[in-house]
Amino acid sequence: MNKVETSIYTFNNETKKYSYNTKISASKKVEIVNATTNLILDDEDMSGYAVKDLMFNIVLLKSLTNIDFKDNTTLDEYEEFIEETDVMEVLHSALGYNVLQELQSCVMVNLQYMVGDKGVKIDVLSSSISRLLNTISDNVASYNTKDIKKFMKNINKVSGDMSVEKFVKALADSQ
Repeated sequence: MNKVETSIYTFNNETKKYSYNTKISASKKVEIVNATTNLILDDEDMSGYAVKDLMFNIVLLKSLTNIDFKDNTTLDEYEEFIEETDVMEVLHSALGYNVLQELQSCVMVNLQYMVGDKGVKIDVLSSSISRLLNTISDNVASYNTKDIKKFMKNINKVSGDMSVEKFVKALADSQ
């Protein structure tokens, strides 16, 4: 499904030929959306969100062209390349407005899913919950069958809705 064309660009007074995809498969679209989302969310503070359009264009450049960028290329260097060449205009034109909108929309949905309504990255939240469960597991492992039976009796005595406070009180009363 991928269709490849060639063009030239001039950057830093050097003219180079490059190839680029004009049609992309569904799997390539998923790859672009996931790569963009991961690039934006790479930092704990999600600072990539402020330059999400640049991040999207970087992923397009790396995914759809054979232009060779160094592994340690900085955001500023990518930005300079994008601003001083017509490569992005060529790519955007080749892909078309509808495909670009679809990809950007999917990135936004993916970001919303990964970050959640509270603005907390899901992997950070997941990590916190995992640590809490490990702590609980370590503490519960020290209980014997008699302690657990006593705890269960105390839980059954709880009136009304269960709350963290009532749970902790039942646990403390069983020791």
